[in-house]
Amino acid sequence: MKKVLVGLMLVCGVAQAEYTNGNALLDRMSSSDAVEKMYALGYIVGVADTHENVNLCVQNTVTKGQLYDVVHQFLRSKPQLRDLPADVLVLLALGEHWRCPQKGKKKS
Repeated sequence: MKKVLVGLMLVCGVAQAEYTNGNALLDRMSSSDAVEKMYALGYIVGVADTHENVNLCVQNTVTKGQLYDVVHQFLRSKPQLRDLPADVLVLLALGEHWRCPQKGKKKS
């Protein structure tokens, strides 16, 4: 059993988490490289999916492109926040438009 675990450790290598802040995400979004833009889109959609029906209530008619555009505009307009983690900034940006209503509160 030990040999199997050691073998898996050698094959798998060391896992590293990549820290992404708002500056890095905006750089990818502003890149002329389609792969970089697709990475950014996937990142944004991943954050949106993670928070769907918890913090975000995005209608089915909203496109991935709209999510991308909202985040892009938010990052460009708030340079003072871009050193924060990208997932926090994506949630803030999308929350401005698609925040779930708070339970127990009536709309006025």
